[in-house]
Amino acid sequence: MRIIYIAFLIGIAAACSTKKDSTSKVFSSREELYKRKIFIDTLFQRNLKQLTVLVKVPNQDTLIEVIHEKWPNEIEVTFNILKNTSGKIIRISEYPFSESGDWEIVYSHYFDDNGNTFAFEKQVGAFNTICPGEDDFDKFTIEKVTKLYSLDHAMIDSTYKMMDEKNVDITSKKCEQEVISNNSVFKTLKEYSTIKKINI
Repeated sequence: MRIIYIAFLIGIAAACSTKKDSTSKVFSSREELYKRKIFIDTLFQRNLKQLTVLVKVPNQDTLIEVIHEKWPNEIEVTFNILKNTSGKIIRISEYPFSESGDWEIVYSHYFDDNGNTFAFEKQVGAFNTICPGEDDFDKFTIEKVTKLYSLDHAMIDSTYKMMDEKNVDITSKKCEQEVISNNSVFKTLKEYSTIKKINI
């Protein structure tokens, strides 16, 4: 595990042109939420070395912070945490460990200034994808699901996309990955931190 995205999972978001951190606002419209998410994704990519990295190791409930790339020998889950300039958490990306190496999953929660979840994104890169009418089961695909939420956590938008190893959109082929990638979406940072035992 590393604090950077695996290359095949990440499309670099276009950076928003801004000179200040506007995290003091709470966004509500679909357009505002997407812009906010892109802004946070850009901050995430630009500040990889400043992320707080926690890992869950076997047979231990307390998470361990990774400092200076000193990783434990065994890891179950990695959490990459981004804070704004005020020290508030605005994104947590969760990376379950794949023993087989056949898949890579990232679950990302995005939080507003009040600690409410306004966006969730799941990215799954996997081999062994089944596409109707095709015999090649060893192909690599990337599944991406993005959901946006209102202040009362009602879902106001959801998008789904699947791409091949060349980043060509193959959503219309209705392919299915063999890996199971279900994950709960938590309403607030407090709820997420309590369940995941994150205390920073």
